[in-house]
Amino acid sequence: MKLSGRVFSNTGAAKVGLAVTVYDLSDNSTEGSDTTDSNGEWEVASLDDDKQYYIEIVDGSNQYNILGNINVQVENICADISHSRTATELTLSSAGAITITQDFHLVDTYGGAASGEIVTINGGYSNQILTVWAASSSRDVVIPVNAAPAANGIYNNTAPFTMNITQDRAQLLFDDTLGYWILLNPRNVG
Repeated sequence: MKLSGRVFSNTGAAKVGLAVTVYDLSDNSTEGSDTTDSNGEWEVASLDDDKQYYIEIVDGSNQYNILGNINVQVENICADISHSRTATELTLSSAGAITITQDFHLVDTYGGAASGEIVTINGGYSNQILTVWAASSSRDVVIPVNAAPAANGIYNNTAPFTMNITQDRAQLLFDDTLGYWILLNPRNVG
């Protein structure tokens, strides 16, 4: 298997000369590296089909980590979104908004309220997969039904999804053409 991709800025310009390193997700060992070319493209070949990998891209003092499979398109690299192995906690604003900085976050309610709704997620990039979960089992984080979301809102046309324990998870996809997040995979454990 090979991993390949293209790194470009939010204006579509190729990011040239960036160091790209592929790591084995299970033990963090280096599996290969490359540098982005004049088109922002990179490739690491001869990878084991049975392993999971993450990719580290270094742009000056900024470091970006993402999970990888066959082809990786890294857009909006200037948006400071990263995939870290440690989730950071965000607190809902009074309007139900969060601003993400990586691919997964714990979310807490505004002012420690018993329940709070995620209405807006700012900071996403095209086709980003985001995983969120409640920061505390004593406070519910809810993704409400919304079949017509505003910009950076969440499309959910089934039923409200409540994360009432820290093991509940919601995966969302940012569709930059539509301009909002789509609830993909809610996992309700309790």
